Amino acid sequence: MTDYLAELNEEQRAAVTFPLDRPLKVVAGAGTGKTRVLTTRYVHILAQDPACGPENILALTFTDKAANEMKQRIGALCRQVGVAAGPLALQEAWIGTFHACCHRILRGQALAAGLDPEFTVYDEAQSRLLYQQVVREFLAGQGQVPAGFAVTDLNFYERDIYYLICRLKDNLIYPDDFPSAAARAGQDYYDRWWQLLDALGGLPLHGATKKALGRRGEEALEQVAWEEALIQVVAALFSAYQEALVAANALDFADLIYYTHRLLKEREDLRQGWRRKFRYILVDEFQDTNRAQFALLQLLARDGQMSNVTVVGDEKQAIYGWRNARVENIREFAARDWGGGEVRLTTNYRSYQEILDLAHFAIGRDPYFAGQEGLQLRAHRGSAPGPCVSLYLAPDQEEEGERVAAAIGELLEQGVPPRDMVILLRSPRRARPYEDALRRRGIPYQTVGGVGFYDREEIKDLLAYLRSVTNPYDNLALVRALQAPPCLMSDADLAQISRLQEGEGWGGEKRVYLYDALKGAVAETRLPAALREKVKDFLALWEELAGLRDQLPLPAFLDRILEATGYLDHVYANPPGEVRRRVANIKKLFALAARLAGETATVDLDEFIDYTTFFLDQDLREGEGVAAGEDAVAIMSVHQAKGLEFPYVFLPNLTDTSFPVWPRYPNLDYDEELGLVSKEDQQGRTTAKYDPYNYNKDNYRELYNRFGIASFKDRQREEQRQEERRLFYVALTRAQEGLYLSCPRPFPERPRGPHFFRELWEGLGAPPWLRRIEAGEEDREGPASAVAARTDWGQAELEEYSRQLFNWYRQRRSLPPAREGLEPISLSASRVEAYRRCGRHYYLQYQLRLPPEREEAPAPALNYDPVLLGDLVHQVLEAYHREGWRPEGAGELLAREARSLGLDRVEHGECLAMAEEILQKYLTGPLANLQPDPAHLERSFSIFLEGDGVAVELAGVIDRIDRDEEGRWLVVDYKTNRSISPAQWEEYCLQLRLYALAFQELYPDRGIPFLYIYHLTEGKLLPVACQPHRLEAAKRTVLETAAAIQAGLFPARSGTHCQWCGYQKYCDRCGDE
Repeated sequence: MTDYLAELNEEQRAAVTFPLDRPLKVVAGAGTGKTRVLTTRYVHILAQDPACGPENILALTFTDKAANEMKQRIGALCRQVGVAAGPLALQEAWIGTFHACCHRILRGQALAAGLDPEFTVYDEAQSRLLYQQVVREFLAGQGQVPAGFAVTDLNFYERDIYYLICRLKDNLIYPDDFPSAAARAGQDYYDRWWQLLDALGGLPLHGATKKALGRRGEEALEQVAWEEALIQVVAALFSAYQEALVAANALDFADLIYYTHRLLKEREDLRQGWRRKFRYILVDEFQDTNRAQFALLQLLARDGQMSNVTVVGDEKQAIYGWRNARVENIREFAARDWGGGEVRLTTNYRSYQEILDLAHFAIGRDPYFAGQEGLQLRAHRGSAPGPCVSLYLAPDQEEEGERVAAAIGELLEQGVPPRDMVILLRSPRRARPYEDALRRRGIPYQTVGGVGFYDREEIKDLLAYLRSVTNPYDNLALVRALQAPPCLMSDADLAQISRLQEGEGWGGEKRVYLYDALKGAVAETRLPAALREKVKDFLALWEELAGLRDQLPLPAFLDRILEATGYLDHVYANPPGEVRRRVANIKKLFALAARLAGETATVDLDEFIDYTTFFLDQDLREGEGVAAGEDAVAIMSVHQAKGLEFPYVFLPNLTDTSFPVWPRYPNLDYDEELGLVSKEDQQGRTTAKYDPYNYNKDNYRELYNRFGIASFKDRQREEQRQEERRLFYVALTRAQEGLYLSCPRPFPERPRGPHFFRELWEGLGAPPWLRRIEAGEEDREGPASAVAARTDWGQAELEEYSRQLFNWYRQRRSLPPAREGLEPISLSASRVEAYRRCGRHYYLQYQLRLPPEREEAPAPALNYDPVLLGDLVHQVLEAYHREGWRPEGAGELLAREARSLGLDRVEHGECLAMAEEILQKYLTGPLANLQPDPAHLERSFSIFLEGDGVAVELAGVIDRIDRDEEGRWLVVDYKTNRSISPAQWEEYCLQLRLYALAFQELYPDRGIPFLYIYHLTEGKLLPVACQPHRLEAAKRTVLETAAAIQAGLFPARSGTHCQWCGYQKYCDRCGDE
C-alpha cells in the first residue's frame, strides 16, 4: 500500500488521521489544500475500516463541479493506494451536493415520503413562473384577501413574497408552521413595546422625548393589524404555491431537503437505517450551508455529538448569506465540546506571503476577526522577488480601464498567457469599461456570466424580433428590431419616422406609435427615398415572419429569423473570439427553445416570450453560452472565482458603492426573533420592526436595547457589511503572483460604508512589495496609461483596425444631413447634462418620448426622499426672503411649508429633521442677512444661443440673484445633496456658467456675476470659477450638444446611472455599472 500520507504537511496529516469516531472541524484557510485533506481522509477511512465501502461514506459538497472534482481525485487516490480500486468501485459512492443526495434518497423512498416516484425538480425559473401563476389566480379571486389589504399591496409585495417563501423553506418553516411561528415571534416583539410604554412615565427623560417615544410605540402597536394581514396573505400564497407544486408533481430545490428532513424525522426506522448506512460523513464548504442543511446533517449523523462527522470550511470565506447560508453553522459546530477536535490549516500553497499579509490586513479590519489568533496564513513559496501588489487611484473609470488593459498587455509581452490573468468584479454587470479597453488593444477575453445571457446584443436582437412579431405595438422591441441587422436604422431615421405619427400617451405627452408610423412611411414623400425603401423592406420581412409564427415549431421559427435577416452574416463580421461568443449564445437560445418545447410539447411563441421576459423583469441571471477552448483573459465576479486561483488578479472599481455594494433590501423578510418584518406599513411609514429608531437613532438606541427592541435594518446592514469584507478577502486570496487593485475616482468625504481600497491606500504604508500609483504620476515600471504609436502592425491587427474603420464609416453614412436653417432646439441645463450623461437615454425620453419601464430612482440609499427635501428647502428659503421673515419665525415657516407639501413629523420625520438642520445652518450663514429683490428669487429665463449651423433656446430658473455689500452681483444655486461628488461638481459648474450667460442677457449692464453653489447640508458657499473663457466653453458645450442632437447622434454612455435607468431592456450598455 502506497503511503498516501507522505506528501501531506503536519497540519494536513493531523486532519486526515484524526480519530474516525470523533467529530472534527477543519478550518481550512485559502489555498491550504482542503480538497486534498477531504479526499485523503475519504481514502484513509477506506484504508482503516475494512467493513466500510464507498457506499457507506456520505461526502457532501456545495456545487456539482466540486463533487465531480472530488470524485475524480478520490478515484485516482484509491487506485494509487489500492483500496476500492476497481473501475466500478465508486459507482455507488455518495459524493454530491446536499440537493443531489436528497434527490437520490427521495427517488428510492418516494412513497414513504408521500411523493409520486416520477416527480420532477423545478429550477428557479420554473418555480418562479409557477409562483406567478399562483399569484394571478389569487388576484382573480381564487384566494382570500384579508380586509384592508388591497390588490396594489399584493403587486408591491409579489416578488418579495417569493423570496420570503424560499427563505422560510431554507429555515424548514412550511405553510402549516408559518402563521403560528410568525405570530408568536411578533407577539414577543410587541410585548416588549408594551413594557417600554408602561415604563415610560417613570423614566428620567425629557418631556418631548417621552412624547416622541410614546408616539413611536403607538405606531408600532398600530402596525400589528397590518402585520396580521400580511401573515395571512403570505400563508395563503405559500399554501397555494405548495399545492401547485403537488398538482404539477414537482419539487423545487428547497423541497428536496425539506421532504428528506421530514421523512427522516418522522420515520425512526428509516432514520436509523440511513444512519447505519452512512458510517462516516464528510462536509465541504460548511460555512455555506443553511439552517435546513445543518438540521438534515444532525438527523443523518450517528448521534447528537456528530461523532462520525467531519466538516471543512473557513468562516473568513462565508459569502453566500444572500442564498440564506448561515456562517453561524461553522461557528456553532462545537467539535471540541462534543469530544472531538479542531484542526487549522494555515500553510498556503497558492500565494506569495505579501499577498497573504495584505489579505490578513483587510480581514482584520472586521471587528469580529480583529485580534483573533490563527488567522494569519504562511506562504509555502515564501516572499515575492519584487513588488507583487499594485494600488492605482484613477481619475475615472475609463482611465482605470485603460490602465488595467495596459498592465495586462505588459504581462502578455513578458510571456504570460492570457488564461493566467483574471479581472474580478463585485458584479459582472460592470464589466463593460474593461471589455472595451481590452478590445481596443486586441487582447482576447472571456466574460464569465458578464452582463448576462439575456443582456447580450445578439440575444436582445433576436428576442426583439420575437416580441415585435407578437406585438407590433411593443415600441421598445420594434425600435430594437429596426436597429438590428439587416435594417440597421439610425436614431435619426427613427426620429424622422416617429414625427409622422403621434398620439396622446404616457404622462399627458405626445406618444409615438411606431408601427403605425412605419405603415404610413412607405408612401410619405417627406422622407428620403432610401429611408422609405428601408421601411418597405422591413415591413415585408415583418409580415413574412408574422405569417409564419403560428405555423412553425419554435426552434424552426428562430431558425427562419436567422435566415431571413441574414443575422449570422452580421455575427461573422466580428473578430474570431467575439464570433465564438455570439454563436455560443445563439446556440444556447435555440437549445432553450428546444428544451421548453420538449418539456411542454405545445410551447408557443407567447409562452417563450413570457419565459424570457420573466427572466428580464425578475433580474434572474442566466449564464452566457460557453465558447470552449479559448486562451483568454477571464472576466468574472468574485463569487464565480470562489475555489479558483490565477497567477495574476486584477481587482478594479473598488469604490465605496461598487465594492462593497449596498443592495436594496427586500420589502418583506422573516426573522426568527422578530417574526415577519415589513419595511413599510399600509400608510407607507417605516415600520418599527424594521427601524424603531426612525430619525432619532442616537438618542433612543440605549433605551431600545434595554427593552430588547431590535432594529432589523441595522442587523441587515451589519451582516451585509461583514459579508462584503469576507468577499473582498476571497478576492484577494485568488492571486498567486501578482495583485492589481484600483479605484476609479477620488475618495469621497462621506463614504457610505467601508472603503476597502482607501483602507489599503492609507493603512499599508510603503513596504517594498507595494507599488502605489496615483493619477497623473509617472510610473516608469508600471503600465503606460495610453497606447503608444504603433509601427509594427501585424496582418490580423490591420484587418481588425480596418473592420472598425469600416463599421464607423457605415454608421456615419447612415445618418441624415443636419436640418437646414436655424430652427432652435429647446434645451435646459438639466437636458444638456442628461445628454452628456447618456445620449441614448436622452433620445428615448425626449426624442421618442417613450415612457420608462420602471421608476427611475435616485442612487443614494437615504431614509428620506431627496427630491422632497429639495422642494421643501427651496420653498422655505424663497418664502423667507420674499415675505421678510425673521430667524425666530423660521420654525413656524418650515412647518407651514411642510404642511403645504403634505408632510408631517410622523411620516416624514427624517426629511423634516434634515430640513431643520439645513435651515439652522442657513440662518447663521453668509447669505441669511442679504435681502434680495423679490424679482430676483426663482428668476426664470429663456435666451437664444447661435453657433455654426445650430441655434438653441436655453431655458431655466435661477434660485436667487443677490448684490453683496461690495456691490458685486451674485448668482446662487441651492443644493441639498448629502455630498457632492466630483462628477456632480462638474455638472453644477456647467449649470452655473449657463446661468451666468443668462444673467448677462437679462442684465447686459451688470457684467459677469460671481457664481456660487450653496451646499446647504454643509452650510458652505462654494465659489464657481467664471472667467470669460469658461463661459465661452459652457456656451460651446451647449452648442455642441445641440449640434449632436440635430445630427442624430445619441451614443449610449455607461455609468452608475445605468442601474437606475428605465430603458435597460433597450440599451446594449445597460448593466455596465
